[in-house]
Amino acid sequence: MSAEDNKLEKFATATSVDDASAVERGIRPLVPILPETIVEQVDEEVLEHTDASVIITPEENKRLLRIIDRRVLPVMVVTYFLQSLDKGILSLASIMGIQEDWKLKGQQYSWLTTCVYLAILVAEYPQNRALQVLPINRWLGFCIISWGAVTACSAAIHNFTGAVIARSLLGVFECVCQPAFLLLASIWYKKEEQARTISLFYCMNGLQTAVGGLLAYGFYHFHSSIITSYQLMFMLLGIITVFWGAYVIWLLPVSPMKARGLSKEDKIKIVERVRANQTGLQNKKFKTSHLVEALYDPQTWAFFLIQVLNTMPVGGLGAFTNIIIKTNLGFSVLQTDLLNIAQGGINVFVMLSAAWLSKRTGQTLIIAAFYVIPSIISAVVFLTVPNDKAHSGGLLTAFLLTIFYNGVSPLSFSLLTRNVGGQTKRSVAVAINFIGWAVGNAAGPQLFRSNDAPHYRKAFSGQLACYAGILLTFFSLRVYYMDQNRRRRRACNALKGRELDAPDEVDLSHAFDDLTDKQNINFRYSY
Repeated sequence: MSAEDNKLEKFATATSVDDASAVERGIRPLVPILPETIVEQVDEEVLEHTDASVIITPEENKRLLRIIDRRVLPVMVVTYFLQSLDKGILSLASIMGIQEDWKLKGQQYSWLTTCVYLAILVAEYPQNRALQVLPINRWLGFCIISWGAVTACSAAIHNFTGAVIARSLLGVFECVCQPAFLLLASIWYKKEEQARTISLFYCMNGLQTAVGGLLAYGFYHFHSSIITSYQLMFMLLGIITVFWGAYVIWLLPVSPMKARGLSKEDKIKIVERVRANQTGLQNKKFKTSHLVEALYDPQTWAFFLIQVLNTMPVGGLGAFTNIIIKTNLGFSVLQTDLLNIAQGGINVFVMLSAAWLSKRTGQTLIIAAFYVIPSIISAVVFLTVPNDKAHSGGLLTAFLLTIFYNGVSPLSFSLLTRNVGGQTKRSVAVAINFIGWAVGNAAGPQLFRSNDAPHYRKAFSGQLACYAGILLTFFSLRVYYMDQNRRRRRACNALKGRELDAPDEVDLSHAFDDLTDKQNINFRYSY
């Protein structure tokens, strides 16, 4: 019998919480024993809507999912589409003369993208904490209305200073979106549904690219002596966003327990269908132990690193796509706008196919790694093939391959929502995750230096390094999760007096106790 097996056997026969805790320190990772008072950590409102004896048939589950999709999914999808459109409006306006009108010089255009993400760095955790303690529909709606107003008022900008202020405010208000949607996905949807749900709202990036191309083409042909084409675009999109924010406050339920128009029975079933997630549902109390655990958890920093390595290439290409296609590859303004439609369609396909393959195979990290490969090919092509009109067709094809990298983000987000338990810990982990997202997006455009134009070889070299780094991180995280699940299965079997390598049996009785993934011995990681 191995040393670890001996420790597990002692662990199983421990007679008190203190004895077990002493034994567990010899077992890595820690496997805590839950005190009898653990029920005090459960949110009272959640307790009132739980009933472990409820049986939900497959047909009933489909009915409940349709109800959730009608009430929650439209908020995520439409809001993210508008957020992507409002945030990406600068790229759409970049070929409408905005750089000349705003008197942008040198790296100032790049800084207008970077300042959005610097603002997100400051606002990210306060936003996550607000989502934990405030009614999510009202806070999300307020932020949507606010960034819509900022977008509309951007039509009055005439210089770099005004643009920096407006773009920074956009970052402050828009950074609520992804954390809010990850929270919604974790409390309304089952683990196996979360990759699909996150991909559905995230593929609005692709739809925004396609629709944005059409809008840019339409607005580009608007001529007036009173207002420019991009000013009209800012105002109309901003006003639409303001009205949508007001609608979100009415449409989105505060929680499954307070959803209007649902019977008490349906509310209980909606809560019980996510019991197997074991990531908690609602708890407004800030727990210092959760904060400390999040800061010391390897997966927290793995998600941070994944976001940095993912968004550096995506953020840079997002800001410079139209410039590269128009300048490097020699396409006209009309052709560039129309190519945005093709890019958007490919983006939607990438997002949905990544989610489908992840669910079909049950191998999220392997599928994510697979979607990195086309971007590696693209970077190598741009570094080795002359960037001129004679090679424009092949270069365009290579450039479109970079879109496959967008399939990584929704899969990594779904891993976070599935694998981090406890409300405070999750809010901290999500905040750190999106700080990494902001760092990558802020740094990405800076890879494209004005003195390296028009080929930007240093930028593509930097992106190639990001691709290699993220593959290594995927491999390390997969090994970590596999080892964690093996240790937990063996510890659970030891506690029940079974053979250590017996088939896994998971107890869901503490699923809503607001335990972290490390505190809950029955938690299993998805990968």
